[in-house]
Amino acid sequence: MLILSALIAPLSLTWSPSTGQTFEQLLKQKYVIALQDSAVKYELIKPRMVTLQKSYGFIEQQNQALKNEQRFLSFQHEALKINFEASLADQRKKKYVWGACGVGLGVLLKLIL
Repeated sequence: MLILSALIAPLSLTWSPSTGQTFEQLLKQKYVIALQDSAVKYELIKPRMVTLQKSYGFIEQQNQALKNEQRFLSFQHEALKINFEASLADQRKKKYVWGACGVGLGVLLKLIL
């Protein structure tokens, strides 16, 4: 029984208002304690936050550099594609020229022989 009352006593002290304190005073006291706890937690988190902000900035710079490189490679790919299509068209023209020369040479040889 003594153990049970020893366990219940601290709980009843935390839940019931202290003697001579109003509910508003108790609420204000709890608010101040919570504010101090949050300030302590903020001070503990601040170094991690600074580290994360620096790493985020570095990752953002890398991301921007990769986007720029991707744009450049896309532009380069388009230029190579246009050059390749132009060279294919030029090869077709040369093929027709050689074909016409061959036909002309064949007709000329036929007339001679």
